[in-house]
Amino acid sequence: MRVTPISYGYFRLTAIDGKSLPRAMRYLRARCTVLMGDARLSEQTIFDGDGTIAIALFGTTFGHPPIRQIFLERQPFDQLDHRHLTFPGGHRRWRRVVRPHCVVWLNEDDFLVRPIRPHGTGSGLGAIFGEHEWRFVRSSDLLPNSDVAGNTR
Repeated sequence: MRVTPISYGYFRLTAIDGKSLPRAMRYLRARCTVLMGDARLSEQTIFDGDGTIAIALFGTTFGHPPIRQIFLERQPFDQLDHRHLTFPGGHRRWRRVVRPHCVVWLNEDDFLVRPIRPHGTGSGLGAIFGEHEWRFVRSSDLLPNSDVAGNTR
């Protein structure tokens, strides 16, 4: 399937459920505060997807400093069309056992990530944090000490 190429690059987390950061939220059975996050869409492929998405979140857990990376996910994605991705990917080509758990809505300079399945199932953002909408905006302001920011081409 040939689709319009997406705009790869580096993005910063700007909102969760339409509200700006920081955001206090559930973190498995505990609480955390998400202070910042970043993401990268890359054409580099792993596990036969159409590209790779990496997301990192930083904040505090259990109400204790210091600020640290509290979530990191790096997965292949499948590009459904010019505006939609699913991850983890590679399922479309190889019928992987792991089904996608998130869908990405792409725009010119930002994207939204939402879980596909109810929280508590599968893995990734939805299983760790519950059902939320994560908004990332294109940025050149790299987060220090981020595995995602360091994954530059």
